[in-house]
Amino acid sequence: MVPEFRSPLLLPVGAKLKNSFKEWGRLEEFLARSPLDGADATQVWVALTATSSAIHNVYNGIEDALKVICKNVDGHLPEGSSSHQDILDQLASPCRDVRDAVLSETLYEDLSELKRFRHVVNHNYAFNLREDRVMENHATMARSVPELVSSLRALDEELSREDGMSPKPSDPFDPSEIR
Repeated sequence: MVPEFRSPLLLPVGAKLKNSFKEWGRLEEFLARSPLDGADATQVWVALTATSSAIHNVYNGIEDALKVICKNVDGHLPEGSSSHQDILDQLASPCRDVRDAVLSETLYEDLSELKRFRHVVNHNYAFNLREDRVMENHATMARSVPELVSSLRALDEELSREDGMSPKPSDPFDPSEIR
């Protein structure tokens, strides 16, 4: 599922996503066993905690990959207290003369929701984990992963064009091209 990239700017993205998608596969295997069906309260807590933790970990890997794009492609990695949202905002917008928007409106909204869910998990609000919310976020991740892969492939194609029509940050400025 992890795409192989042609653009050198995106090569680290594959490495960032590899472990994240491995975690996603493990979660899918776990959930295929229907751990919540007929479970007692302790089993439900274990299953919800494991599922939430895996969603948290997968999102972390996705965010790490998005950071690479911000840094390597756009030349700017947001910092500060709002950096997690700023990364999504940046990649939902085109970067003039560099790339189109990486995140569609739907993917942006889904990743924003997963970011909020990660915050709940990250701050150990396990007592707030409700089965319906955990499974909604699982469904959000399930639709986001393929869309993200498709978006990253499109970005790689855009950055790898050899037609000279698409400026890339790695291209040095050549004054002879100005006519």
